[in-house]
Formats: sequence, structure tokens, C-alpha cells
Amino acid sequence: MLSLPSYRLTPALWLAISVLLYFAGSHPRQFLSRTRWAGALAWPPLRAAGELLYYVGVPYIALLRGDLLPSALGLAGLRWLSDIGLGIAFAGVSVALVTLTFRYAGGGTAAPAAAASPLWKAAALQIHWTFYRAALAQVIGDAYWGAFLSLLPIGLELALDPAWRRRLRADQAGPEAVRLTLLVTTTAQYILARNLALLIAAHWLTEVAATALALRRPHLNDP
Repeated sequence: MLSLPSYRLTPALWLAISVLLYFAGSHPRQFLSRTRWAGALAWPPLRAAGELLYYVGVPYIALLRGDLLPSALGLAGLRWLSDIGLGIAFAGVSVALVTLTFRYAGGGTAAPAAAASPLWKAAALQIHWTFYRAALAQVIGDAYWGAFLSLLPIGLELALDPAWRRRLRADQAGPEAVRLTLLVTTTAQYILARNLALLIAAHWLTEVAATALALRRPHLNDP
């Protein structure tokens, strides 16, 4: 019978738990948003605390228990000189792609400003994505296929999220398209340089740079 060592099997269980928590959290939130609790749910500090607890808390517990290897998450075995060079290159490509996203999916001049996330939010989201990449890379034993296959559970989460589907049909489609663009570019960056700090930096700086570029060139958003 085929068996995997625990350090390769357990991350898959954490990934399944994370997807289930995302599903369990997104649907009740949609239900409660139609009740008198909607105001409390929309309170920014409460929403920020919930996002940090989920996006950062789950991988942190897995890491603390030793079920997730620090090297797979991009916290050990770093090669800063080469990683920084790759990070700059990918950031440049990301800025170009995100700027094009503003142009073709921005939905108007307000979209670039809405797409730029605060640093903590970009970090939390990138930690979440890298957690999935690391978990599957550790299970499969291959960083390339692990990172590539991580797009499946991330896509599943988005497909099951009614709020995300509603945003795609509204004027927030541009920022969501920007997020998907960054998902693809940072996944490629993870394959070549597993460095969580640089992934977070590339994610946030790409949004800031592309937003500034789009705002300085308003004609990019003209029809």
C-alpha cells in the first residue's frame, strides 16, 4: 500500500481544513449580511481581525506544529541575492500586467485606487496563497507542480464564495481581476524563488506602482 511520511501527508489535511473554513465562513457571512448584524460585520476592524485570523492563523498553527516545513513556506533556505533579482524582474512583469488589467477591466477611473490594498491585507492574502503552494509542494514533493496545483483550491474557494461572484458582476470586477493577475505572477515567482517576504513585497509594491502609474495616466481608463 502506498504511504506517505507524515510531513508530506499532514499539510493536505491542513489545506482541506482551510478550504472548509473558507466555505463555512463565506456563506454565513452572506446570510448575516441581510440581517440586523450587517452593520457589525461591515465594521472594518472586525473584518480585518477575521481575515488575519483566517489567512495568517491557519498556516501559523500548521507551521508551529511542525506540519508545514519552513523551507516550503519560504521562511528558510533563502538565497537573498538571487531571490531579490528574480523578485524585481517579476515585479516589473506584474506591474505591466496589472496596468493592462486596469485598462481593460478597471471599470473606470476609480478602479485603480480601489485595487491598491494596504500592506497588511496584501501580506495576509499572499501568506494564504503561499500556504496552499507550500502544502501541495510538500505533499507532491515538487515545488513546480505544488504551486501549479495550488490554483485549484484557490479557484475553488473563489467559485464557492457568493460575495466574490457578486463583485465580478459589479464595478469591483477590476480589482478582482488585478488580484487574479497577481495570483498567477506570484505563483510563478514562488516556483523560482521560495521567499515569502519577497512574495509579499512583490504583491504590495506591484499594486502600489501600477496604481500610481494608472492614476498618473488617466487616459488608460478611457474607453
